[in-house]
Amino acid sequence: MGAAILVISMLAVSPARPAGAAPPADVVDASDPGLRQAQLMDFKTWLIARPGLAASGYVESVDHPDTMSTTLLWHGDAALQPALVAEGARRGITVTIQPRLYGLPQLKAAMRAVAARSWNGFAVSGISGLRADYDGITVEGAYPMGPQPPATSLTSLNESATAATGVAVRFEVAAAPVFTSATRDTDTAPLNAGGLMYSPGNSEWCSSGFAIRDIVGKTHTTTARHCKYDDYRAANGTTRYGAGVLRSGDGAARELAASGYFWMFDGAWNDAAGYKKTVTGYGDVSLGDHVCSSGGMSGVHCNINIIDMLYMLDDHLGPTFYSIRGKQLTNGAISAAMGDSGGPVLVTAGSGKVHAVGMAQAGTNDVPGPSGVCPAGGVHTTTVCFTDIYFTSMRVIVSTISGATLVTGE
Repeated sequence: MGAAILVISMLAVSPARPAGAAPPADVVDASDPGLRQAQLMDFKTWLIARPGLAASGYVESVDHPDTMSTTLLWHGDAALQPALVAEGARRGITVTIQPRLYGLPQLKAAMRAVAARSWNGFAVSGISGLRADYDGITVEGAYPMGPQPPATSLTSLNESATAATGVAVRFEVAAAPVFTSATRDTDTAPLNAGGLMYSPGNSEWCSSGFAIRDIVGKTHTTTARHCKYDDYRAANGTTRYGAGVLRSGDGAARELAASGYFWMFDGAWNDAAGYKKTVTGYGDVSLGDHVCSSGGMSGVHCNINIIDMLYMLDDHLGPTFYSIRGKQLTNGAISAAMGDSGGPVLVTAGSGKVHAVGMAQAGTNDVPGPSGVCPAGGVHTTTVCFTDIYFTSMRVIVSTISGATLVTGE
């Protein structure tokens, strides 16, 4: 599969303990009125910790904050369903069950099978496995040579792949994901999430992710694994982010040697006050939820709707990995820009607090502004901006680094 990398990257930098006041309009705090989505996410956190859930028929959740309800996508054994519905009711959440034709093991096996084959000149750029509106997998890509054929000409591919995998498959022509690799650009150790990193030896920009604590108690900052160099420094300062320590077992993340802190940069890419928020735990999102991103290159963006919980990406630096896809719903706004890779994806946890959802990896559906300039601005005003963002789960990343924990504060 082909994929492009967000490696001007999603990183922003500021003093490690900035004291600036919050800006007048706090888009992160305002992104979940009444913390209704937060209550649904708390239910999901409880749900995924249930004994036996992995072997049950649970596939994924679709949240509906406006009605304080959630839909559980389900395939197979229904034994756990009554207890889950009852717990939802106890929390004031209406839980409904929607049957699905395929379970997670079937979907993942079908995605791997499709990725391993060639399809009559159709260049696969990504594979989508878990959407609210389709029970099956969607293969995205294009024919690199010549004009794109009408959608009806993909029917034979659909039929062939469906027969080969035993799962409903549809092929779609779509834009390929692009990997993006003080103040936000003058951070000092211990380093915050969302700082802007620059590799002087390779002219590459990336962003710092949420901090983790290793098995012996030392804190480290993180970034995307496709941000692969060892000479990153604060974009407008002298602090070094350090060489790579190791990669996560899943989630396409890279642990760096420099120490990390439980703050995350907030506000615009050029916020002079070094505005920050405290990371207080994980955010376990579902289809239908909304998240914010906070890349070092382009700053904070909210109203990003989760449309896919199982999107296969290939950064050509290791095994393919599963990501989550979000789409910007605000007209004229973006989700990420080149240079935001590795940066935090988050939800509000109340005033001045955030939950860590994920790590930015890629974007698609670029948004040119006047004269082709990215409307987000940033250190490079000609950076490319995207309405859609692909990110990996921070819970998955940390759980696949032996002995690691997320660094959180009060």
